[in-house]
Formats: sequence, C-alpha cells, structure tokens
Amino acid sequence: MSRYLRAERRSFRRPFQRSLEAIGVFAALLFIVAPAANSQPRDTPPVLKIGSKAPDFTLMNQDREPVSLSGERGHPVVLAFFPAAFSGTCTKEMCTFRDSMSELNRMSASVLGVSTDTFFALKAWADAQHLTFPLLSDYNKTVINQYGVVNPDMIGLKNIARRATFVIDRGGIIRHSEVLEDARNEPDYEKVRGALAGVR
Repeated sequence: MSRYLRAERRSFRRPFQRSLEAIGVFAALLFIVAPAANSQPRDTPPVLKIGSKAPDFTLMNQDREPVSLSGERGHPVVLAFFPAAFSGTCTKEMCTFRDSMSELNRMSASVLGVSTDTFFALKAWADAQHLTFPLLSDYNKTVINQYGVVNPDMIGLKNIARRATFVIDRGGIIRHSEVLEDARNEPDYEKVRGALAGVR
C-alpha cells in the first residue's frame, strides 16, 4: 500500500475515532445524569396510624376563612379527604355527610372536608350541593403529606388527595383511619359512626 493511501486512511480514522469517542462520552454522561434527573423519591409519606396524634393545621375554607384542627378540640372530628370537587363519588360522599349532620351533631361531631382544590372551586361546589360544613383548600398540598394521603397520579392529576377518612377524638388522637386505593369507592360510613360512638 502506498504511503499516500496509508496516510489517507489514518487521516480518515482520526476524526472517525474522535466522533466515536465523543459519542461514547455523551452516552456515558446520559447514563450517569439520567438517573439523577429522575432520582426524586416516589414514595409518599406513610399514612398516620390509629392511636397517633393528629397533626394540627390551618387551611382556608370555601369562604376564605382560616380553620384550624386545634380549633375543633373538645369534640370528635371527621376529617374527610377527597380527590376533587364536582366529581361524582366526591359529591356522593360529601352529600352523605351533609345528610348525616343531624346524627353527627347528636354525637357532638364536626366534619371537615379537605382537598387540593382552590377555595373558589370549593365555594361553587358547596353552594351547588348545599354543603353546610367547612371544605378546606390544601392547595399547597401540605396537609395531605402530613396525613400520608397523597395520590401521586390519578388519571393525570398529580399529587392530589386520596379518598381517606379519619375520626379524631376530643384530645386530638386518631381513632379511625380508612384510606381507599380506588377513588371510585366511598368510605365505610358505618365504621365512621362506630368510631364516633366509641369516642363520645
């Protein structure tokens, strides 16, 4: 092979090898960086257990008034987390609590509904359904994390509330907890009543 051809082959190989090296470095960087970009933990906080202290919070209700859990101290509280205002199952659930208010009042119990909706949406929904108890806007998703009821993805809706019900006694201790995996299901109202009967 002539010197000219050997020189031409070497000159061709160098940029080709450099390109391969560059591709290799780029692929290595992707391998290293890509997991880091997706390294945020996917685990949601654990659900609070029965017998644990219910974390206090203050949220705005549908009338833009602050409501604190500690302000309900002295009587039992039904804390009902729901995914979204105006959805079918959520409407059934909140209307069930609305229709049970006379019975709940006899047990000296109050109801607090909590979702990540804005208070504007909660106001429109409460007015449409004639809901008479506070609906609280956890728009910043603080309380759903405190109680471990975050749904990371429900048909495209990210980090909203699971359907969950807690009964909290007069001293702020959780006496009943139900967190539903399927948002199409309603809570067990009989168990809520039973828990309330036990903390009257």
